[in-house]
Amino acid sequence: SYINKTSNKHTSISITDRNQVITTKLLNQYPQWNNDKNITLYNQSFIELIKENQFSDKTKNIIYLSPESSNVLKKVKDDDIYVVGAIADRTVEKNLSLNRAIDSNVIHARLPLKEYIPNGLLKYALNIETVVKILCDLVAHKTYLQNDQLWSNILNKHIPSRYINR
Repeated sequence: SYINKTSNKHTSISITDRNQVITTKLLNQYPQWNNDKNITLYNQSFIELIKENQFSDKTKNIIYLSPESSNVLKKVKDDDIYVVGAIADRTVEKNLSLNRAIDSNVIHARLPLKEYIPNGLLKYALNIETVVKILCDLVAHKTYLQNDQLWSNILNKHIPSRYINR
């Protein structure tokens, strides 16, 4: 998969809060995920999995990514867990992912899109694949090497040009 081809570290994805409609849409959109051993599907929410100690390593931070967060993600660490709030509805409730993070009592942050895309974006909610590629590329470049130029390069590499104001 793209995830492990681009990174020198093993990376995995867990898809949670699974229902048949969303799972079907995801697997139709990303058919390569069907047989990917690095992707695990769970019916439970990520909070239920935390309570069940599925992510039992207490040294890891859980960071819920939300475009509405006031916290800017400055570094991506390969030992943290990132929750990408995928919402499959076109009429998305404002602050839904942010409220989920707050209600779940986990750290929330947004990608630094406003800081590194000079002309701004037409929309700040990115699709799952784009967010995952950005995170994987940042992990591949080691946390201590992340800087303004790297963020700018990676964001510009992965964000579709149709999203960027020209």
